[in-house]
Amino acid sequence: ENAGGLCACMMSVHYNALPVAATTPTHYEVKGAGSESEIHACVIEGTGLDTGFVLQDGADADISSTIIKNALTGISLPNIGTASNLNSISVTISGSTTHLNIAHPTAIVTFSGNITQSKVTNASSNYSFLYLE
Repeated sequence: ENAGGLCACMMSVHYNALPVAATTPTHYEVKGAGSESEIHACVIEGTGLDTGFVLQDGADADISSTIIKNALTGISLPNIGTASNLNSISVTISGSTTHLNIAHPTAIVTFSGNITQSKVTNASSNYSFLYLE
């Protein structure tokens, strides 16, 4: 989280999440302008009640070579504060109730990967999707 000032930056490589059944964790929450996160080679095996990624209030995230399975929500960009930016490549979301939830009307999203279109909610016109279903 960044409340202003210098960049709050994080890089995560080879993160594997196996949460306890029936729990509701948010695996990555990045928020605040100046917050930047790079996630590479991540696997999240969800509980059906959890969220893989939440980006809000001006946060930036690059996500690549990542798999999110069986989560309530794979990736969420809520309509909180300023628009966040998501750049993703080679991301697979499967078995989740909602794959992408882009609620912020000016969020900037580039998504490349494997998702189910009917499980995408998008309120933004600033997006580019290249996906397999």
